[in-house]
Amino acid sequence: TPNNCVECHETEVKEFADSNHSARSWYAVQGAENFTPEELAKYHLLDANGNPLNGGKANGVFNLIGRDASAQSCEVCHGIGEKNSDGSFGDCTKCHLRHTFAVDQARKPETCAQCHLGPDHPQAEIYNESPHGTYYQANQANYNMKAPSGTLTVYDFPAPTCATCHMSAFGSVAGTHNVGLRLKWSLAPELASVRTDGEAHRQTINAVCLNCHAQPLIDEENAKAEKTIALSNENVRKGKAIIQDLRDSGLLGTKSF
Repeated sequence: TPNNCVECHETEVKEFADSNHSARSWYAVQGAENFTPEELAKYHLLDANGNPLNGGKANGVFNLIGRDASAQSCEVCHGIGEKNSDGSFGDCTKCHLRHTFAVDQARKPETCAQCHLGPDHPQAEIYNESPHGTYYQANQANYNMKAPSGTLTVYDFPAPTCATCHMSAFGSVAGTHNVGLRLKWSLAPELASVRTDGEAHRQTINAVCLNCHAQPLIDEENAKAEKTIALSNENVRKGKAIIQDLRDSGLLGTKSF
């Protein structure tokens, strides 16, 4: 558990605890169940009024499929933040697989793709279909996956893996085990929103991109992303308005849609 790892990796455990891979991941499939008030506060699981997020309920998909089915689906991945018997949250071996606990395993996109795939979070498919993913699949033998932490350059990673952009120390950017510190937007909610310090996070990941790309290309890709997010939010608002109108007119009944 993180309480074992913290004896040598204090910084990494602290960063992990602050990330969505920790208790917040487990909260999605458990809700406030088995969380103490102190834990809810520590892991930022309270809303602006001091109440548990989502009314203390688990994610809607979990509620739909039930606990038995979730044990072989949702909880397999969200177990990266599961509460342990020693009171800690998280399972470091989800990425640093058991027995070898090797850094090169955590750097490979296949490790991230254990969980970040499928229609509700298709990051693996997006990466595999991108130029970065295509290059990786064709040239894996050219990657120096075992390079010491803090030394990675484009010679070790001629195209990025997931970890290169989101976690690794690369160029002028320090490494982190908080996978949200290089993301501007929170895309999981119905309506995407800018994260706290989101613009600073984007500048951090842009600094990673600058190891291979010129600033005009980076600016162009960011602008495309902003337009896509704005359009998605607009479409969600329109859809919610249609559903609310049907509900207000009594055509949908009282059950959640």
